Formats: sequence, structure tokens, C-alpha cells
Amino acid sequence: ATLLAVWLWVPVRLTPHFLERWTESALYPDAAVEYLKALGPPRRLLNYYNWGGYLMLHAPTTQVFIDGRANTLYSEPFYLDYLALMEGKPGYRSILARYPVDAAILPTSGTLANKLVTDEPGWTVVYQDLVATVLVPPGSAILDRPLPDVAQVVGDHPAFLAERGRM
Repeated sequence: ATLLAVWLWVPVRLTPHFLERWTESALYPDAAVEYLKALGPPRRLLNYYNWGGYLMLHAPTTQVFIDGRANTLYSEPFYLDYLALMEGKPGYRSILARYPVDAAILPTSGTLANKLVTDEPGWTVVYQDLVATVLVPPGSAILDRPLPDVAQVVGDHPAFLAERGRM
């Protein structure tokens, strides 16, 4: 039985990214997180629900807005506010004002990322690839200093290269 178990585990890659075998790693914002870390990283982050645990693991000094523990850790009104934000419902700016954040990391194709940029006052996109967009609010201290060079931070990452190829 031990030999059989060892034989079955031989093809399992344990390094360097053990969990990639069982996850859809291309759906996580790894390049955007690298850029986020190069920014400072922000103390409070508005994030996509599905990325909360990933962000807590890969950017542990940043306080995420929400994560997968939503139904046990966050109140129902807070969760409903999150849903209204993500959908960009009327009044989403007033909801956002109740939960001040230093930056946001959102799906590039999502409603909220687009609304934050196009609605006045517009947020600034500091990084974008096919998976995620990193934005900072108007008047952010992040914009008072030079931004890290995207090509130097994530220049060889497939998500970033694919986004550049799409442009």
C-alpha cells in the first residue's frame, strides 16, 4: 500500500507552486499583486470577493475588503453593500465613502473597475492586465510619488504580455 501511494504521488509537482495543480491559477491576479506590492502596498484594499484569500496569502500586510469568509465574518448589510458596489448600482459612490480604501484590485472586465474610471471624479488605473486592474482613488498619496515601472515589476508575466499584445 505504501509503495502504491508513493507511486501515485510521483507525478504530483510539489514545488514551486504546490496548489496550482488544483486551482485555476490563471484566474488569480498574481501579476497585479506583484505590482500592488511594488506600490507600497496600500493599507486598505477594495478587492474582488474571490481574490480575498489569495490577497491575504500573497499581500499579508494589506487589509482586504472582503474574502471567502463572508457569511461567517461579515454582516449581511456589509455583504449587500459589497454586492451593490461590484454591480455599480446607483449610489455606489456613497457606499464606497462609508468604507474608505487606499486602492482597488478588481477584475478588468468587471463593472466596478469601469465605473470607477469613467464616473467623475475618476480613479486612476496604475496597472492593468487581462485578469486584474489596480486603481487608486482621486487625491491618493500613491499618486504623489513616481509609480513603479510596470515592465520592470511584471514585464515577463504572461498576463501582462498578453495585455500588451492585445493593445
